Amino acid sequence: MDKKTLIKIGVLFSVLLFLVQPFFFGGRPPVFLGGESGEPITAPISFSSRVVSYDPVILVEGNVSFSDNYVASSQFSGNVTIIRLTADADIKALYARLKEEGYKPVLVANVLLPEQVSQTFGVNRLNVSTTPLRRQGIVSLKFPTPYYLDTSTSLTFSAIGVSINNRLHGVSNLTLSAQEERRPALLKELLLLEAEHTFKIPWEKRNEVEVPEGAEYVRKDMVKFLVPLNAETLKRTASLPYIRSLSPEFALVDPNFTNSSQVVNDFGAVSFPPSLLKISSEEAPPLPYPKTSSYLYSLKVVDLSTGKEFETTYLSNKRLEANQTINATFLVSQGVPLELVSIEENPN
Repeated sequence: MDKKTLIKIGVLFSVLLFLVQPFFFGGRPPVFLGGESGEPITAPISFSSRVVSYDPVILVEGNVSFSDNYVASSQFSGNVTIIRLTADADIKALYARLKEEGYKPVLVANVLLPEQVSQTFGVNRLNVSTTPLRRQGIVSLKFPTPYYLDTSTSLTFSAIGVSINNRLHGVSNLTLSAQEERRPALLKELLLLEAEHTFKIPWEKRNEVEVPEGAEYVRKDMVKFLVPLNAETLKRTASLPYIRSLSPEFALVDPNFTNSSQVVNDFGAVSFPPSLLKISSEEAPPLPYPKTSSYLYSLKVVDLSTGKEFETTYLSNKRLEANQTINATFLVSQGVPLELVSIEENPN
């Protein structure tokens, strides 16, 4: 999880603290519950656990209008939209819908508090009981997550814990331990959403192009001077018949003028920017000009280690084929892929 993501989650979680759940463990400073004597130890803790449930709320950055039968209310505050859901809402389905619409929703997961956690203090690793928290009814920790975490999956979490006599009294800064991992994957499905082909039309040929219906043609009726013109040259060349506008760096020329040799003779070191013909079509037309192509796909990628599927959009400079094995980078926690980070195309 990169730093920007962590910062955004922190902002969303702060809003949640004040507007949705004013008191809970996992995202607030360490809290002492009392009743224990001894020297407190504040040090990192780690444990394996799983998500047992989700709070009926979804947070989305920005002012978002989202309607659904399972939306009880929506509130915009602090550049975050808090979507409160009904008790019977299908949170996984609503989360997936928001992702499909291009948003980055954050859920509030309830992570089961195990009976024991591991605390690292200096060179020592202590087994710390969570009994003091559990006796107060705290059996789970709130955790803001940009991923939907399956309730059947065991994950590794870390936090800052406050313990006394190997008994846990406070928790803060709960995070999911995850790292990027390159794995083989299957490009299971793909749908071509958009294809664009950009042809570079030589300066001298810019008037010879037939522009197809729906295409975009960016004409470059200009020349650029590789060495800025001095005042004497500007004065001498300003009245040339093909010059429309002149500056030390470039000149606008008559659209019908295509004599590059004349320009070089008059100005010396000059570059001639090509015009650009952009055509949106699945196949590129056979034009005799240099071109670049871009293809926007909707992809379904399967992690071959776990069978977990991910959907994403992907921009490529070539045509892709479904049902091919590729390499992909996933964000992984305890062997479980949480998010598709990137894919690697097979070389031709």
